[in-house]
Amino acid sequence: MKYLKVTNSGLIDTNDLFLIGGTTKKDDHSKIGMFGSGWKYALACLFRNNIGISIYSGTEKIDVSIKTIDYRGSERDIICINGKETSMTTEMGPTWEPWMAVREIFSNAIDEGNFTYQVVEDDNTNLIEDLIEDQSTIFIEYVEPIQKVIRNIDDYYDFNRELYTTITTVDDLIIKVYKKSKPDYAVFYKQGIRCNSLREWTTYFDFSFSYLLLSEDRIASYSTMENATKVIFRYADKDFQKELLKELTPDFGVYLNLTSKKDAI
Repeated sequence: MKYLKVTNSGLIDTNDLFLIGGTTKKDDHSKIGMFGSGWKYALACLFRNNIGISIYSGTEKIDVSIKTIDYRGSERDIICINGKETSMTTEMGPTWEPWMAVREIFSNAIDEGNFTYQVVEDDNTNLIEDLIEDQSTIFIEYVEPIQKVIRNIDDYYDFNRELYTTITTVDDLIIKVYKKSKPDYAVFYKQGIRCNSLREWTTYFDFSFSYLLLSEDRIASYSTMENATKVIFRYADKDFQKELLKELTPDFGVYLNLTSKKDAI
């Protein structure tokens, strides 16, 4: 059996999996997650789709399982952490799909630092010997929905993209710029995680922000992307501004008050 192995610095606390709203990242917009709900949705989604997951905090395994109960005459699967029932069922986040669960696990690992991922052969024999005391490790069954994420990794993440240039603002916001082979909607990333695309702007470039305001679904709103676009034009160097302005449609340019090089600066 193959697994997607995800690692990061620091140790997962069982409360990270147990407490809805439990987070240490509230109001920190440099982090991808800040609502304390993503892990719970991810577990519910994986269980609902019969995709196994093993979680290790250092060398200690955190047991995640489900227990079927009778609820008003029908069965419900309750998520359990280390044998203790939570108040969460596998029906949480009914619109979540497996790729979103992977996105959540990747996001948490990126937030914690030293994120890595790889496909491995097993999670319960020789690989467990490689567990590190101060590192969290997650194994997800490498079944078709998870394989699809890795096969199409560039649709979700910027990990493999070649850097074109970097924009730095006065408040130390870092914007990585990637160039595409042909113009398409401007894609926005936060810390490498794709968070939306701006259909009003067709461009050769995509942008990854070191911090950006996201919703609980890890989505950047239209107004957030609009403001981010203004920041891009405001802080890009003059040569890059010229490139960007060539692609700006008149209507969208007027809307952003970026109809000329002078306005962009």
